[in-house]
Amino acid sequence: MSRKNKAFDIPTFHESVKIEYEAGLITLKQAAIEFYKGNWTPFVDLEYTKKKLGI
Repeated sequence: MSRKNKAFDIPTFHESVKIEYEAGLITLKQAAIEFYKGNWTPFVDLEYTKKKLGI
């Protein structure tokens, strides 16, 4: 029996936030809060969030 090794297709933290934002599940401010809560920014930073979301 042959078993194929396949990598899991798990998005990164930034990709997850971007997917949720693009799907309309969260607002820009909520995305910024997620980056803050995930310790990616020291405060709720809308400019960083815009850069990471490509807007």
